[in-house]
Amino acid sequence: MSNPHTHAPKRANGAAPIRPGREHLPPASYPLPPANTEPANPADGPGTRQTESPLPFVHTIRQCEPGQSISVERDLDLHEDLFLADHLFVHAPDLKPVSTCVPVLPMTMSLEAMAEAAACIAPGRGLIGIEQVTAARWIDLIDTDRRAIRISARLQPSPSPGQALRIAAAIHVEEQTRPAIEAVLLFGHRYEADEHLPAGAADDPPVWQTTGEAIYEQRHMFHGPLFQCLTGPVQVSKRGVQGQLLVKPQHQLFQSTRHPQLLLDPALLDGVGQLFGIWASQHDRVAFPIGLQKLQLHQARPPVDTCVPIRLEITRNDMMTCSGDVDIFDGSGNIWMSIRQWSAFKFRWSSRLVAFRRQPTRHTLSDAISLPAQANHVSCHLLEKRELANFDRELLARSYLQQGEMAAFAASGDKPGKQEQWLMGRITAKDAVRRWLAPPEARLHHPASFAIANEPQGQPYAAGLTSAAQLPFISIAHCDGFAIALAAPVQVGVDIETVQPRAADFTESICKPAELTLLRQLEQAAPAFSWDEWITRLWCAKEAAGKLLGTGLLPSPRQFVALSIDIDGRLLMQTPAARQRLVVHTLRMDSVVIAHSRADEQA
Repeated sequence: MSNPHTHAPKRANGAAPIRPGREHLPPASYPLPPANTEPANPADGPGTRQTESPLPFVHTIRQCEPGQSISVERDLDLHEDLFLADHLFVHAPDLKPVSTCVPVLPMTMSLEAMAEAAACIAPGRGLIGIEQVTAARWIDLIDTDRRAIRISARLQPSPSPGQALRIAAAIHVEEQTRPAIEAVLLFGHRYEADEHLPAGAADDPPVWQTTGEAIYEQRHMFHGPLFQCLTGPVQVSKRGVQGQLLVKPQHQLFQSTRHPQLLLDPALLDGVGQLFGIWASQHDRVAFPIGLQKLQLHQARPPVDTCVPIRLEITRNDMMTCSGDVDIFDGSGNIWMSIRQWSAFKFRWSSRLVAFRRQPTRHTLSDAISLPAQANHVSCHLLEKRELANFDRELLARSYLQQGEMAAFAASGDKPGKQEQWLMGRITAKDAVRRWLAPPEARLHHPASFAIANEPQGQPYAAGLTSAAQLPFISIAHCDGFAIALAAPVQVGVDIETVQPRAADFTESICKPAELTLLRQLEQAAPAFSWDEWITRLWCAKEAAGKLLGTGLLPSPRQFVALSIDIDGRLLMQTPAARQRLVVHTLRMDSVVIAHSRADEQA
């Protein structure tokens, strides 16, 4: 792997590199001191309002003690803070409002907000570093276009005269007592010299090579264009990552200003977290930043369109977290920024879940399975609970459901087990419909592009995608740890149950004596017969028949009568009042029994 120190001076546009001096004085045009405020309009409530501030996060100053402390109020706003639309945890472009796709304030934007507030009590000095960053929780705008935050900063005692000012800062979110993120900002008259060896192991062989462009095209990272700063070759090794970032213009980050005076480059700095994510993905993990020990700036930001080499070296890798050191160069061989102990929390999600989140129109979360005697053009999907392990249930619901469906999901929020089963049923149903609609190898419909609704009698149906004549009939079932769904051109019924011992009173409540006789005859003919399994098959067959008819097991399970039971799992069922005879197929898969029936397979 190449060493960034040996890179030839490089600019994306081919221009000659710029080499700022290591003693470069930080810009003097910021911060805007509190004296540049005016009394607020009485209608705005107490405090002073920052007017014409080039610092985009310094809006309303509620309290200020010059040179000592400040408290700033700021509304995060989807219409003002355009970058939020490129930092969404749910990928449903053009299908759902941004506020329903879980927009989250990046940790690097939080650092920028704290730095701007701190700058207001450090006049004449520039930001030269950040220490002790701890991010305790996400700052999101879920189902709202605006969310109020309060940014506070207070000067800490300096160890000795002449050293950098240390300013402790924090961000509080409305209605939360503890800060969402905290840090110590360092302000000085000059950048400090680089006193460490660059991070990265030059001899560490790569285990995966790609490009920044491919990372975003294949959605290995969820970030939109404003945060897509990785460019050119990316090499991932066991001990770290090497690549380069593109310094991008900042005129599209905010609605109200095309020339924000940012103290950091938060969009580019987010690329550090992305590198951690890329490294973690090669170790079957997903990583999100939770803090850093120290960030040090050694010179001003390189000009726009500069390609800056970056190196990440993993220094600690535990079960739940990892940490690493990062060096970002200026494109001319000099250090621009160094970071020590950037930390991330790791999640282990199933490979199917990761694939779906990356490309929801190419992958399903549930498994497509083939059922015995399944006619053509039937789609069956099965989902195991373990596929959802360690993943936020509401976030998953927002990925699959339309906004109208979220109300039904929330209605069972006080019963987590019931809510999870309901969601698993919707996931399998949508996956079965998506696969039924799509030609082989074609892109799938996004699961949020249509809804699963219910008829008055309870039968589910797909709605909202196209005309009813073009949508399949569906049936959904679930039991502990499993959900299954069928999509077919005719009415269908499906059920799934766990094989387990059944009490005698349960058996008597669902079976007539003639059915028990059929099972005893089968037991004599089949040496491997399992009573628990076949009682479960009979129970599932009745449930599947009831779902096909849309009545459920009414008036009683005993009114659905098995007239014959074959060793291959085929049952001939007579419906209540002897109106129909349905063929129901059953099979055992590991610990469960599945039963299914079609309206066009009658006897």
